[in-house]
Amino acid sequence: DKETLLEMFKCAMDPFEELDDAQRLELLGMLGYDGETLFSCFVRGGLLEVVQYAYTFCPAFFDEKDNVVAADDCGNTSLMSCTRLGFHDIITWLFQLKDGAYVDDLLYARNNEDVTAFTKALAAGDFDAADLLLSAIGDDKAKQLQYMTQKDQHNFSPFDFAVAQVDDPDELEAYIADKMKELEQ
Repeated sequence: DKETLLEMFKCAMDPFEELDDAQRLELLGMLGYDGETLFSCFVRGGLLEVVQYAYTFCPAFFDEKDNVVAADDCGNTSLMSCTRLGFHDIITWLFQLKDGAYVDDLLYARNNEDVTAFTKALAAGDFDAADLLLSAIGDDKAKQLQYMTQKDQHNFSPFDFAVAQVDDPDELEAYIADKMKELEQ
């Protein structure tokens, strides 16, 4: 259960409480075998409390945009992991960092397949995550529409890319049609 996992995590991090700020910064940014930072690993664990712990452990890490938007060897950012794995509370937390200073960088980052977090959400069939991403853009319907329809280097829209991967293409098509209608009004 979550409480047990949190306790295990805190015990594992105990020895690192002795580190100074510079060492803490280095630890959170340390790269794993696939180019992920330790912070990215915390995010992929899916527990918001663990991600929040990282903030209290080393607030300076989050002062650097590149740390928050860092990508692994496949170009996937922490936000992309969240949209693929359904961690909605962590998505919201990432968008609130530094009063939303990194929202655009998180939204528009592209991985090695040239897709954004929005495309990842659609491909996972997670329309709640897709809605979270669109709402982070704000009330600008034209900007939301542009984000929904922007094409990658192969001239594929997020829908074009995702439709071949989702379990229920009809559900994806219905979601996109509803959104387009809503944003074009």
